[in-house]
Amino acid sequence: MSQVLHLEYACTRAERDEAQTLNLRQRLGRGSKWRTWLVLLLVVVGMALDLYFRMLKDIRLAYWPWIIGGVLGLAGIVFFIKRKLLDRISGTARLDVSETDITVLNAASNVSIPWSAFMQCIESPNLFVLVDRPKTTLIIVPKRAFPSESWQTWFREQTKLRVSSTEPVPTSSTAPTLLAGTNRLLLNFRFGFWDYVVRILASWRVRGLFVGIALLMGVTTIMLAINPPPDAVNSASKVFFVFELPFLLALFPFIILFVSFYTWVTHRKHYGPQDIVLSEESVAFSGRDGAGKLQWSAFRFFKETRWCFILWRGSLSLMLPKRALASREEIIRCRELLALHLKRSTWFLG
Repeated sequence: MSQVLHLEYACTRAERDEAQTLNLRQRLGRGSKWRTWLVLLLVVVGMALDLYFRMLKDIRLAYWPWIIGGVLGLAGIVFFIKRKLLDRISGTARLDVSETDITVLNAASNVSIPWSAFMQCIESPNLFVLVDRPKTTLIIVPKRAFPSESWQTWFREQTKLRVSSTEPVPTSSTAPTLLAGTNRLLLNFRFGFWDYVVRILASWRVRGLFVGIALLMGVTTIMLAINPPPDAVNSASKVFFVFELPFLLALFPFIILFVSFYTWVTHRKHYGPQDIVLSEESVAFSGRDGAGKLQWSAFRFFKETRWCFILWRGSLSLMLPKRALASREEIIRCRELLALHLKRSTWFLG
């Protein structure tokens, strides 16, 4: 008879930080702490030198404390907001672990994930951390949550037997097929390159990055205009409007297309076709890497663009391409369902 391990726990802030650190070390330093720090140091130094030689080398030394203070202050605000959001959405997790899959349970969701959806299990003295194949989701399992040492051993054996970094042989999905019915909408789709472009365009994260760069350039221009270098060939305003601003505007679409293409190429071998059913009660989904049901309370906001609907709450998000809806009437019905259960917003940061 197949064994099922029942776990219930709430991750502490320290455990979440440790899991993120373990994952970062594995991605950058292949598990080595010092190699990871070396890579991060080289990246930071390279970015700092590039910023200095491109924009800041002509600024007087007296302004440097203000610039450094502003950058550190902005980074601190972003870090504080992200930490508060993580604390707000964190709660008690319930896992049912079997030899075939892991089921994640809470008040608003019931999601089953096969072992084949994970590419790695990172273990530390305090944690097991399961990493999915696209490397976007971590399942953190504190060792303190196990009822005994023998169950830890059993879990470790399952990860060694069933979690593999090699891509599984494609097979037909074992997830249940979802059927549309009365007052339900069925969407069947597979994400393509354009869907990743649409998602980035819908997010304010990239826009905020470019606005921040533009503000930094603007502040630098003002400082140079107040105290221009004695050997300057062009005025600070001419450099900004003729060279820097057009370059930034040209860079914006290039970055969007490059990031979209990279993400699409990285994810397309992991994400297969998906079935999603929207009903008055919930959002159900089925695919090669899992199946489950999310209550509407799992999300809080939705955003509509010309090409898609995006649902989200904290770090949880779901994009529904409009092309997956069969008619204009279904698009209207989808919009009505979302407006009934969620709050419309434009501030998507995913």
